[in-house]
Amino acid sequence: PLTRALIGLPAEKRRPVVNWLLSELEGRAASERHVGMALQVLIAAGRLEEAGDLLVKPSVRSAMSASGYRSFGQMPSDLGYLDGEVHDGVFAQNRSRDELLRSRLLAALDRADGEAIRRIAVEAREHGQAVGAPIWETLADAADGFVAALDGDAASGLARVEDVLGVNNLQTGPFWFRWAEWLGRYPGTRARGIALLSVPWDAAGTYWPGSGAYDVPRLFALGRALEADGELAGAREAYGRFVAILAEADPGLLVHEKVDSARAALARLP
Repeated sequence: PLTRALIGLPAEKRRPVVNWLLSELEGRAASERHVGMALQVLIAAGRLEEAGDLLVKPSVRSAMSASGYRSFGQMPSDLGYLDGEVHDGVFAQNRSRDELLRSRLLAALDRADGEAIRRIAVEAREHGQAVGAPIWETLADAADGFVAALDGDAASGLARVEDVLGVNNLQTGPFWFRWAEWLGRYPGTRARGIALLSVPWDAAGTYWPGSGAYDVPRLFALGRALEADGELAGAREAYGRFVAILAEADPGLLVHEKVDSARAALARLP
């Protein structure tokens, strides 16, 4: 709850608390819990340079499990802040084939690029068969569902995504989030999308990642769905919170496209 509360604060209110938390990590042996809180808040706010600086500190690295360290390295791509194919820096170092493939598929979904989604799904199936990892067949099947939605059959395509993804975990969580986003895009599925996007992720059932970081892109997806549904007051509130949280985001991130879109909506909406 504390991490989620920090993530949801406007940038000017969050900054003093984050500075205090970082000073605490400097002054004593780091615990994985406190490091994880700082990293989630910084990454969710788009402060990736600061998060990267924290990740490479030896005291931080030694405090974290290998899986935890890698999950935070993947988080900017999972949230749609960075293109998994092209970004560099600490968040691109020593990435496994699985992590790169997942990031590429997420980036294609975020672009709604049907051709790329199809191509990467084929690659995912081949990779899964080569390494004996069934998760890649699952993600490829989900990709097929997203493509069906792009091809005009949103209801059955997104139902297929829901059917195949199964239990939420670190591998499927970002795809569950895209599923909810896409539900909000289409008239026939929008009501369900709005219902799901209107609550914090770990309060919505078994679909959602525990990380409160998803609450930030959730707000943009909610604003867009509410605006399309004519609920303009709710859309304005969601867009406004989204813009306020990301007011100090690093330049050059993909998420700025959404920030610009949200600002344009705020200027347009009554």
